[in-house]
Amino acid sequence: MQYYLRRVQKIKNGSYMISIPSNWVRSNNINQHDYLVIIEKPDHLILKKSKFTKKTATINLDVINDSMIMYMFDTYYIHGADMIKVISTKPISGPLRKNILDHANKLVGVKVYEANINSIVFEIEDDISTLNLEKFHKNINKILMLILLVLNNIRMVLNENINSNLQLLFSELFENIESINYRYRYVVRLLSRMSTEYEYNIFNSMREIVIYVLMMRDLERLTHHLNSLVSHIKTMYESPNANGDKLSHYKNYYKYIDDIINNVILIINQLSEYFVSGDLNYIHKIRAFIDEVRQKLLDAINTSSPVHEIFYEFRRILGYCIALFDDISQLYLIPSYDNSRII
Repeated sequence: MQYYLRRVQKIKNGSYMISIPSNWVRSNNINQHDYLVIIEKPDHLILKKSKFTKKTATINLDVINDSMIMYMFDTYYIHGADMIKVISTKPISGPLRKNILDHANKLVGVKVYEANINSIVFEIEDDISTLNLEKFHKNINKILMLILLVLNNIRMVLNENINSNLQLLFSELFENIESINYRYRYVVRLLSRMSTEYEYNIFNSMREIVIYVLMMRDLERLTHHLNSLVSHIKTMYESPNANGDKLSHYKNYYKYIDDIINNVILIINQLSEYFVSGDLNYIHKIRAFIDEVRQKLLDAINTSSPVHEIFYEFRRILGYCIALFDDISQLYLIPSYDNSRII
């Protein structure tokens, strides 16, 4: 990146003028009387060409395996594509078309722009042009609220008095986990756009974007272990003959596990309040909860429990709660540096 030093000159009517680098003007094909976009930031200005070009990504079904379609769609989505075209020289089969549409419809802001027998064009709209810190935080807090919903539903599933509604509860659990993943992708999309399209960056420094990216990574991994936890419990209930001893021993551990779940719920609640408020008084409270649950999990794992998979997943979930706590703390404890420099 090239740096230039320019002297500010005052002209009539209280305006100021600086020259812009001629190399930049030529390389961007800017001509006399063209308009430029100036984006005002607290300690700097951003200068951009005013022409807006939609970023379009293409998924060619003729050259990729069907198993790669959703992965590529998600990748283009989170990296800020405005339009995604799915094309083929042959008609797209009904089942494949349905899978693509179902997946796209679950992503925030995606809608069908145009469709025919051998192509589907999706348009993506997001809140980036009207985004502020409050809206951005609400998007992340929605993820924390969905995690709390999953944890509370896990408690319902683990209640030995519930039998008839187990399948429905498991179905809702996996749907809520899927919702977390789709919401996660949307927040990563916003971060991606803010890091590359400077006019939309709502933060004072790139360090904040880095911290939010780390936070989203930790939320995604926590969600992965939530999904594994639900899968272990579902297997345990669906295979009573093969795992009869495990299920019997689980009932002996129910109160212990329920207590751990309750504590994890309290930690997530505290993390949500800490994230929204930025109140550093939460640091001591959250640390105390974390230390308490960590000790309970260590005791459980050391007992060689027959339901050790459950304790293992809770241990991993707690680990990412600790990581989230660190992310939020770094967010609100970013040091303020003197940006002045000698030239």
